Amino acid sequence: MGAVVVGVAVLAAGCGGSGGEATPRGAEGTEEQSQTASTEAATVTVPASTEAREGGQLRYGLEAETDGWNPSKNRWAVSGVIVASTVFDPLLAYDETGRHQPYLARAISPNDAFTEWTIELREGVTFHDGTRLDAAAVKLALDAVTAGALTSVAAGPIDGVDVVDDLTVVVRMNTPIRSQRWWASTPWPAFPNLLTGQPGMIPAPAQLNDPTDASVRRPIGTGPFLFESWEPDNTLVVVRNDGYWREGLPLLDSVEFRPLPDSAARAAAIRSDDLDVASFNTPEIIADFRAEAAAGEVQIIEDTTETEEQFIMLNQAAPPFDDVRVRRAVAMATDRAGLVEVMGAGVTEVAAGPFAPDSPWYAESGFPEFDLAAATGLVEEIEAEAGPLAFTVLAAPKPENKEIISLLDEMWTAAGFDVEVSYVEQPVLISTAVSGNYQAALWKQYSAPDPDGEFHWWHSSTARPVGQLSLNIGRSQDAEIDAALEAGRFTLDREQRIEAYGDLQRRFGELVPYVWLFHAGASIVAQNTVHDIPNGPLPDGQPSLPFGGSYAPSHRLTQVWIER
Repeated sequence: MGAVVVGVAVLAAGCGGSGGEATPRGAEGTEEQSQTASTEAATVTVPASTEAREGGQLRYGLEAETDGWNPSKNRWAVSGVIVASTVFDPLLAYDETGRHQPYLARAISPNDAFTEWTIELREGVTFHDGTRLDAAAVKLALDAVTAGALTSVAAGPIDGVDVVDDLTVVVRMNTPIRSQRWWASTPWPAFPNLLTGQPGMIPAPAQLNDPTDASVRRPIGTGPFLFESWEPDNTLVVVRNDGYWREGLPLLDSVEFRPLPDSAARAAAIRSDDLDVASFNTPEIIADFRAEAAAGEVQIIEDTTETEEQFIMLNQAAPPFDDVRVRRAVAMATDRAGLVEVMGAGVTEVAAGPFAPDSPWYAESGFPEFDLAAATGLVEEIEAEAGPLAFTVLAAPKPENKEIISLLDEMWTAAGFDVEVSYVEQPVLISTAVSGNYQAALWKQYSAPDPDGEFHWWHSSTARPVGQLSLNIGRSQDAEIDAALEAGRFTLDREQRIEAYGDLQRRFGELVPYVWLFHAGASIVAQNTVHDIPNGPLPDGQPSLPFGGSYAPSHRLTQVWIER
């Protein structure tokens, strides 16, 4: 489902990051591993026989269509971020260590208290319509983000944006968290990471001020490519911006994006040479492409940054999962290792929380281990008090989802649960879950490079009653979770942040708001003629984080080229 939760209430795309302290998964070791049959990354690329050169059209297969291209109005998952990154530039981006660095901005700096951030812009940058990038345009864009129905929660700590001069703005913070004492102006050390994703992509004033549907259908940015055409659910085409502010870029003449939600169809299109590049997160398909890459037939570039987790979302505001004992029982009834053995194809690993063991944020959570006897005993104990334990689990009707749910159904039934399965199309699944009219749902999410990027999904202040749209989709409300999230958000000390997010994971293990299943892998597969697929150097020349920053495996196409 790939971070489908963005589809309703807010963009998660702009919320990843850590205020300059993020570290990608595996950053302390090697980022690329040789071909392997284990869950380690298996990147295989083909060296170019010539130097990089201009020309050619890239055909890119996307896992989903996007509803539009206005950063303050539309819902971008990984596919949306990839497309938008061709037309727009972010104010900031991540370097190879996961620290934010200037991109469209020239510099960013906080005051001593981290309650104000000064953004200085580059000179000589123009939008695709010929207008100049200046402080007024950035203020207009950030004001739209803070006011937008989709984006206002992600940007909630922003109190206002002031124009200082033609190329400088100051962003003021005011973070009222209802559950705690944060009512005055408070620090937000993690703020810059908001600007690495969707909220940091700056549209032209002409796009933002357009009252028609052109504001979402015809993007106007400063990016390496110009929007040319869009036929939803078919193709979107961008062409080279010859006046791009980064000299010598981009290299491609054009990119044609094709949404192909069926992963098997995308794989077939790669194999038949109908696509040049596509992303995948289905374990069996990734395993097959690993073998094909080892045989020299394609290239595979595996994302080693934070990737999403596959899990069961539990509605804690409605029976039966408003009872922590029921949540613990269903967790103990879930044989996660057995599930991964069947479904993982040597690509995925068992999850016990939102971070993999090689993440710098990882802590042992104490998540309940598989224990069928204990689960059965707890079910019997609860049923003696309250009657039969029954629930319905929702899932999108993808083949891999059906296989996962079939296995889970058997496990839960064996423990004494009465389980009903309902397959609904992804838009229905999203709207049902965020409105709280569900009991359990198969979900995939949480790939922010830093835990602060998940704040609004987990904090009590974003939980709403059943029947209302809620960013806290599981409707978890817990003072200890809130305290950990706030401690992680309002301090810059890395060790204190690691400790706070360790507390968060241990509390997750106690309360079981989610039944974690496995850490989902993410890979880019490309024809052997495509080169420089991961993010290229930042404007100052230093290496970028190769993928991610908001969603895995999002990446910029600025530096990609085709060998002819």
